[in-house]
Amino acid sequence: DYAAKRHVEIIPEIDMPGHMLAAIHAYPYLTDAENAGWGKVFSTPLNPCKDEVYTFVENVLSEIINLFPSPYIHIGADEVDKTAWSKSELCNTFMKEKGIKDYDELQTYFVHKVADFVRSKGKKVITWDDAIDGELDPSINVMYWRGWVHTSLPKAARNGNPVIMSPTNPL
Repeated sequence: DYAAKRHVEIIPEIDMPGHMLAAIHAYPYLTDAENAGWGKVFSTPLNPCKDEVYTFVENVLSEIINLFPSPYIHIGADEVDKTAWSKSELCNTFMKEKGIKDYDELQTYFVHKVADFVRSKGKKVITWDDAIDGELDPSINVMYWRGWVHTSLPKAARNGNPVIMSPTNPL
């Protein structure tokens, strides 16, 4: 109520599949990676090839969706160290079975699966522009922050994704 009375909309962000170090420390079964990511442990990703990861994600997002009246949920999808997935036998087998050709496409698989869940709860999805590296569903809102990546914004526009501008470079 406090924010709404002041015409401020609070949009929650649960950044995944990277930036999940705290969750992975609490629930090690969410990954099979060893301290992956820049900063050594900063971006240890969830393993998108494990069914139990989606159960965890749906439980967390259900709690968040119930707490925030915003029509939007931000699911992150930035700065994912995909080398952890390349070293995962489970992911390599999963990708062959599903016909997933590379790790950008695997991230897209994860984003779409999570987005489907969020939409089933009546919410709209926002991701960081890193997610557009794959073939992103046009209904997903893309938050452009990587001002040094000159391909993301035009790709999102061509794809029909709504874009939220939040570049880090100065005006």
